[in-house]
Amino acid sequence: SATALGWSTHFVTLTVPHGIGDDLDLLLEALSGSLKRLSTGKYSIKRQLSERFPGSVLHGYIRASEVTHGLDNGWHPHFHILVFTSPDLAPQDLWSVYSPAWQRACRLSGLPEPSDLHGCTVQDGTKAAVYASKWGLEDEMTKGHIKKGKAGGETPHDLLRAVLADKNDKQAMALFAEFAKAFKGKRQLSWSNGLKARFGLADKNDEELAAELED
Repeated sequence: SATALGWSTHFVTLTVPHGIGDDLDLLLEALSGSLKRLSTGKYSIKRQLSERFPGSVLHGYIRASEVTHGLDNGWHPHFHILVFTSPDLAPQDLWSVYSPAWQRACRLSGLPEPSDLHGCTVQDGTKAAVYASKWGLEDEMTKGHIKKGKAGGETPHDLLRAVLADKNDKQAMALFAEFAKAFKGKRQLSWSNGLKARFGLADKNDEELAAELED
């Protein structure tokens, strides 16, 4: 575990302003560009942390993508990230780098600039542990699309449940189809390079995963 390795774990949430998600495909493309800017180049999170906090180390991250839909604001993707660092970095230290970097990345990708208050939050490892341990990491980090949405927003499976309850709900049917098309083939859970090896984990093939489904 990260604790056994002497790492600190931070729970980072990145969002974009509501009301911009008319076309989910285009929105996901822009967000993909924003995320790449956080991990590459002169303004990457890793490089900025090392410059701002000499001696600190960013060991890696696990990122999960979620999306909800609101009748007034359209699609609203957001990201939950478990970030593993050396123990000298506090959540506020990480926020001081992540928040402006996320604002810059979104702006350069043609997205509205997230606010200081809502665009980025960083919580300590306590929140991260609760988030990742309730069902196990893969289950908890990837079940955002199926859980119930908060007031004013529906997850994709809220939309599917609406269709199952009323076959004439054409709007819910169209929105779920748009979600399925946009996310087909995309990873919902992403690990930074080399992190699985540091944890002693290995990817499983389809046969191994199928065998586990017998439980």
